[in-house]
Amino acid sequence: MPASSRTVFRGNVMRRIALWSAVAAATLGATALPMQASIIYSGTQNLVVPNDENGVYLNVETDASAGFPFDDNDLNFWADLSSNLRLNQSTTNNFKFDQPSGYVGAGLLVTNLASGATIDASSTFGQAVNATMATFSGLGFVGFRFIAADNQLHYGWIRVDANTGGTFPATLIDWAYDGTPNAGIQAGAGLPAAVPEPSSFALMLLAGGAVGVHGWRRRKRTA
Repeated sequence: MPASSRTVFRGNVMRRIALWSAVAAATLGATALPMQASIIYSGTQNLVVPNDENGVYLNVETDASAGFPFDDNDLNFWADLSSNLRLNQSTTNNFKFDQPSGYVGAGLLVTNLASGATIDASSTFGQAVNATMATFSGLGFVGFRFIAADNQLHYGWIRVDANTGGTFPATLIDWAYDGTPNAGIQAGAGLPAAVPEPSSFALMLLAGGAVGVHGWRRRKRTA
């Protein structure tokens, strides 16, 4: 290979290495999405809901969970005799959950919200005992509103992992609410960004190196 060609090749390789290093460094630095300061996030909890009529009681303000009885800010996830996941909520603090608009049926149906769905004053909220969660199969979000300790209305979400048709096993993954009174929130807002495993970065760099080696071999054959 002529000296001039070797110089050009080395320059191309160095540029590729610099590019891939910059990409890896930028991605490593991005450990989480920017979060609104007002969003109060529980962190990953993975709270298993017992398959019985007591279930688990959750206080979304304090992140405390326990058995009976209700606290003012509690939601109660429990199982009926057919092992269907159901939801009760405290009535003393105007705790209500998102339900489908115009739903007609026995009791109330909890809406299975998609990530990014808006939960605010425009949502349809219901308040009753024994609400069914039959629309949950796998991961989904429960939207809610409640009167917090500041005596103001707040909106939030709970991420639930349930078996097909809202049955068991069921787990409350995490939850969040907006600390700003009357401010709407999107389902999943406040969740940290997923960071690729270190092996992923290694594969990225290897891919970049492979491109460089392939280019070098091709130039060598045509030289």
